[in-house]
Amino acid sequence: AHEQEGDDAVAAPAAQAREAPPTSYEPPAWGGPPEGIPYKLEVLKGGQEVDTIDLGSQNHYTFGRLPDNHVRTDHPSMSRLHAVIQV
Repeated sequence: AHEQEGDDAVAAPAAQAREAPPTSYEPPAWGGPPEGIPYKLEVLKGGQEVDTIDLGSQNHYTFGRLPDNHVRTDHPSMSRLHAVIQV
């Protein structure tokens, strides 16, 4: 018969804790807004352009599920800070 383990049983070691992914982005010192080039990002949904985002006013743009990202996405496949465009 199989005996139940008591409260004083030693638990199996847990998997090593993973470091949490970053939730903010620190741009490099060399970054800066592009000068004289009108960079734009076209947002497509169902193959149709639904929005255009001007990429010429900042040195970087973040994408992800967190509300403080420049481009917020609610798709379950996206992480909290999914991508960065460094210009």
